[in-house]
Amino acid sequence: MRRIARAEGRQLTEDERLATLITNTALRVFEQLTTLARTCAGKVFPTWEWIEAAAGVSRASVGRALVALASMGLLDKQRRCVPIDPPADRPKARNAQTSNVYRMSFPNRLARFLPRRLRPVPLPDDVVQREVDRIEQIEVMRLWRSPRQVVAEEIEDAGLRQVLDSLAIAIEKQESQKNGQPLLDSYDLRTNGVGLVGQRPNA
Repeated sequence: MRRIARAEGRQLTEDERLATLITNTALRVFEQLTTLARTCAGKVFPTWEWIEAAAGVSRASVGRALVALASMGLLDKQRRCVPIDPPADRPKARNAQTSNVYRMSFPNRLARFLPRRLRPVPLPDDVVQREVDRIEQIEVMRLWRSPRQVVAEEIEDAGLRQVLDSLAIAIEKQESQKNGQPLLDSYDLRTNGVGLVGQRPNA
């Protein structure tokens, strides 16, 4: 990709730049993590020592590979800690990290760099259109939400949600007290007839 970009006299796109981050070491580390995920029902929290031994690379190479995989969007990680008694040199410490929890994924923007035989089969047009219609219908329904529903669904902070909920209740109460303009011509009890205009008294 770098050679093609130089020949075309342009810079690499962001997707192309991410694809060039992969190395043989990163690929070996990724293979070991995906194998561990298949054999351990998706529970992937190995230590760096295990990754070093399984992939046959150094500790520094493991660190570089994990950074590259995370930058490409192939790997998400979260610290895994256990409670400890504060040591003398760290009196405020309450937890100690034991390992990381890893979750593998494959972003769609990198799929076009795969060989053709490994690319996912595109969805049929009717399936894509149904999904577009479903998203549009959801957006339309969201437009009809009441103020209290908007606050409940979109505000995460409990204190702010309580304040805005009180404001939303006041707004809904004010709106409910508004009376619409009566339709004076919709009925006429003085005229015999049927329909909106000229209804009979006993209609």
